[in-house]
Amino acid sequence: MLRPVGGVVLQTAVALASATLILHVCLGEGSPVTHLLSWGPVVWLGRRSFGLCFYHRTLTILLPELLPDMTLRYLGPLTVLISLTIAGVSFRFVERPVMRIGLARPERRRRGPATPEVVPVKDEPR
Repeated sequence: MLRPVGGVVLQTAVALASATLILHVCLGEGSPVTHLLSWGPVVWLGRRSFGLCFYHRTLTILLPELLPDMTLRYLGPLTVLISLTIAGVSFRFVERPVMRIGLARPERRRRGPATPEVVPVKDEPR
């Protein structure tokens, strides 16, 4: 079983690197980071990130059970390849149609904060 690496120092370093990256992107459109994040493969991956996270986690649990004799050397890349494929198919046939329907029918979206409806209840005779 794989054990998590690092600790507080690693988590702090990742948090600082993430904050620096976000700040760098927000401050300038011409930055190298902005150009990198606008690159086609990175945009493709970003649009499918929800499905990728969902399916990849599921596959990292499922595949070692289904293929117990396969080493991590082959199982790791296979998991990534299958995750990318399923996330791409899911984006095309599930997420995009849902997003398109949501954009095509704005009357279905609520505007402003949700407020509960007050429904009068008639007293039943006892």
